This record gives sequence, structure tokens and C-alpha cells, in this order.
Amino acid sequence: MAAAKAEETPSKKSEQFETDSSDDSDGEDLDDLLSALGDDDSDDSDSDSELGDDESEEQPTDSRLRIQDFDSDSIADPTGAAAGVGKTNDPVRMYLREMGGVSLLTREGEVVIAKRIEEGQLEVQREVDRAPMALNHVLDLQEGLKEGTRRVRDLFEEESDTPSNEEEEESENEEEGEETEEEAPPPAPAVDEEEIKKKFFKKVTAIKKLRKNIEDVFETLRSAERGSKAEQEASKKYDRLRDKAQEKMADLGLAPKHTDEIIANMKQAVRSLAEGDRVLRRIQEETGRTRDELFAAVDEISEEDQVAFKRVCRRLKVRANELRDLKERVDESRAKIRAVEELTLMTADEFARTVQSLVHGEEKVRNAKRELVEANLRLVVSL
Repeated sequence: MAAAKAEETPSKKSEQFETDSSDDSDGEDLDDLLSALGDDDSDDSDSDSELGDDESEEQPTDSRLRIQDFDSDSIADPTGAAAGVGKTNDPVRMYLREMGGVSLLTREGEVVIAKRIEEGQLEVQREVDRAPMALNHVLDLQEGLKEGTRRVRDLFEEESDTPSNEEEEESENEEEGEETEEEAPPPAPAVDEEEIKKKFFKKVTAIKKLRKNIEDVFETLRSAERGSKAEQEASKKYDRLRDKAQEKMADLGLAPKHTDEIIANMKQAVRSLAEGDRVLRRIQEETGRTRDELFAAVDEISEEDQVAFKRVCRRLKVRANELRDLKERVDESRAKIRAVEELTLMTADEFARTVQSLVHGEEKVRNAKRELVEANLRLVVSL
């Protein structure tokens, strides 16, 4: 319903984002963000195909080398002297030579790296829990439980943590013959899934109400005049509600895989946002006009008002059919941006900043873990 409302009347906050993005800086920021997500900005395919492509998902790089990748000579003599070679292009030997310059990890160093990993994880979790899209995910979980497509154990446990009933029975049958002398341990208390589901649904009821409040305040925030007292008050209330959403999400205690699902949805949405922005920038390059000028022209023209239509044609120095095509492309791009805002309940620029912070936290975790792996490998090489 809110999405339909946004389609009918362009929101002031959407136009604010579009106006603020009139230069290339914000577009370049989105390009940098897409690059961090592993997307190719030069790809001109539609967002639908991009979003559905498995290759659009972030592929974490793994620079770790396995111990079995090294031969005994290279471990014993990483400089390559044993082979009688002063210089080598062998990537393994070159990597081992680099490892020789890495300091061995001290206890204090381990603590520093562990803190950096924790900081990155907390940074990611904070951005996820404060994002209204996380509330959307919780509501989807509730629907999944009702429809039977989700299980209670899916909410709070990883798949490998709890064996299925069939696995439990097989394990019991295998161990039955082994436990001839020793008495079998008492069975674990049965989990009352219905009780867990009831408690979860109760929490979701409060979350659903909170999401509705966020949606209402967000609509007020978008429609308020920029810089007005109404906008300032709505912005403060909006931030308070998002802080409350963070508390609610933390209280649920969902399994980490749900954080991964929410992150994937957020990255998918930012790709769609970037596609809309990319088309607008392309139109700017083609026409040599700013976004403000393009939006003003598109909002001014009407097929019924031929005088205004011709006036805009003269101002932009385009033919009638070219102006119709331009209007269609601009309207589609603006609609795509508004659709992302309706989905995320965040202004486009705020959502892009949120995903950027999230990606920064993920990168911090990856870099710290890579340092830990390299330090451990340096220890192996030194033995």
C-alpha cells in the first residue's frame, strides 16, 4: 500500500536524495560500494537479471594456503637456496619468502586481532539489527512457521547443531550394542517447540507494531519539508524507533544464519538502488543536464499540455520522441529508487551509507582473520 502511494506522488525525501546526488560524487560512492560487493559497474544488464544471478552474491576471497601445498624442501628452505636458485617465480616460494618477514604472533597480538574481529562483527550486527529490513525478515519467519516452511529449530540453531530425529535413531541403534556394560546416559529433556513458538509469536506481535510505527514516522519524515521543525522531530523519533528495533532483534537471539540472510537481502536492495542511480547518471551524460533540470523538465511535461511539452523540447534541445523516451527512463529510475525506500523504510542515501558501514565491518573481520591465518602460517614455516 505504501509502495503504491509512493508511485503516485514523488516523495520530497526521494527528490532530496536525487537532488543531493546531482553531482557524480554520490554515484561514485555507489559504484565503490558495488565494487566492494563484487559487482561490475560496467554491466548494463537490467537489475532483475543482476539480482537473480548467483554471481552477484559476494564471494569472499580466501588467501589461505594449505600445508599440503608446500613441499618439504620449500618448508625447510623458504629462500630457495637448497634448490640452488637465487631468485624464483614460483608463487609458493615467493609467498613463503614473504612469510619470513612476518613477525611471529605474540599473546598480545592475538588479543589485538581478536578485538578487531569482535569490533567488526559488532559493527555488522548493529547495522543489521537497526535496519527495518531485519524486522521484515522476522515477519517472514513468522509466516514461514505458520505455513510450515520453517521449523522452530531453524530460528535459533544452526543446521549442524541439532541432529534430526532419523539421525538420533540411527545413532541410538549403533550405540545400543556398544553400551553393554555401561548404563546409557539419561535422555535430554524434550524441547517444547509449541511453547517456543508461542513465545516467539508474542515477541513478533510487538515487532510488527514497532515496524508499523517506523513506517508511519518514515512517511512523515519523507513528506516533511527539508530543514523544517517537523522533519527534525520526525528524524529524532525515527532514530529512537530504530534503536528500539535493535534491542528487539537482539532479544530474539536468532541463529547467525539469519543475519547472513538479512545481509544478502540488503545487498540485493542496494544493487537495485545503484542501478536506478546509474541510469540517471547516464541520462545526465547524454543530455548534459543536472538531475534538478531533468526532474523539473519531466515533472513539467504532459501529453495533454502540448505547449509545455514543446517548451521543454526546446529547452532540452530534443525531439518529441526523444523527450518521451527520456521521461520514461527518468520515471523508471525514480520509481526504482522509491521502491527501495519503501522496502527498506530508509531514504536511499541513508540506506547506502548503512550498507557501506556493514561492508566495512565485514572487511574488518576478513582482514583480521587473514592476519591471524598468516601469523599461524608463519609459525609453521619457522618450525
